[in-house]
Amino acid sequence: MINRFAECLQNRRVALHARAKEREKGNLGWRNNSIASGLKKYHVRRE
Repeated sequence: MINRFAECLQNRRVALHARAKEREKGNLGWRNNSIASGLKKYHVRRE
């Protein structure tokens, strides 16, 4: 029983870690996209 509980905790930790990584990647992608769109707007305005 204790082993099963520990296994469950381990799996949960791994899942949470993976989700956090995914969210981090998503935030980075979103930030890059916003910077890129900002640059595009800037270039369009300058022309």
